[in-house]
Amino acid sequence: MIYMIPNAKLKIAGLNFEYSDIKNKSHCTALKNVNLAVSEGEFVSIIGPSGCGKSTLLYVIDGLLKPKNGQIFIDGKPVSRPGRDRALVFQSPSLLPWRTVLRNVTYGLEMLNVNKKEAEAKALELIKTVGLSGFERYHPHALSGGMQQRANLARALALDPEILLMDEPFAALDAQTREEMQLELLRVHRETRKTIFFVTHQIDEAVYLSDRVIVLSGRPGTVKSMIWIDIDRARPMSAKKTAKFHEFEDLLRNELETNREPLTLSSAS
Repeated sequence: MIYMIPNAKLKIAGLNFEYSDIKNKSHCTALKNVNLAVSEGEFVSIIGPSGCGKSTLLYVIDGLLKPKNGQIFIDGKPVSRPGRDRALVFQSPSLLPWRTVLRNVTYGLEMLNVNKKEAEAKALELIKTVGLSGFERYHPHALSGGMQQRANLARALALDPEILLMDEPFAALDAQTREEMQLELLRVHRETRKTIFFVTHQIDEAVYLSDRVIVLSGRPGTVKSMIWIDIDRARPMSAKKTAKFHEFEDLLRNELETNREPLTLSSAS
């Protein structure tokens, strides 16, 4: 059953995905009967045990992988291949090392034959949006990991996608830089109102960033539960120290442990 959201931006219906090893004539079901709907402008995080199909789900939504069956709809229209309405941000920035930050951000626009002046103007605006002003002429090797991910995010936003798909984009960063990037992503989300579908292994990250957290079961992954994060969207880092934040962490941690009884939230704030 799909949680009913009128005029959902993204809807996933009866999705199944299977990896096949032709040489060994074997099959592995990664996703089973995934049903999900996401509102426009919503920030949704996906958590679940390792190997449950979180990244696979992103790749199927992006059109890089084809499901065994089931359908994906964006604004009510079925999709089956990559398109400009979606952009995928990987864990590794994968910037082109021979291009500057500016030229990395303009790359997708160049592939679409956007004229150079227009592409540069848009790229410069996005470089400012992600906090990289002054580094336009730098090459990736001269940037820190966090700065590279900022450039990666600007590159994804340059195509003005309807949905931003993010696959553990901060996993390789140190703790302090990771928190800085979380704050940055919240700011970008407030400014752009993009629909964001975010995969993470970190429970506190999911709580801090999200409007809603989807918990996938162990393989084959299916939607086990959905938790709405009832915390004001103006979230300073100090929000992580509140009792309510820790209750959401405990609730999600419990959802990941299948043999425990579900918890309920108290009225603490």
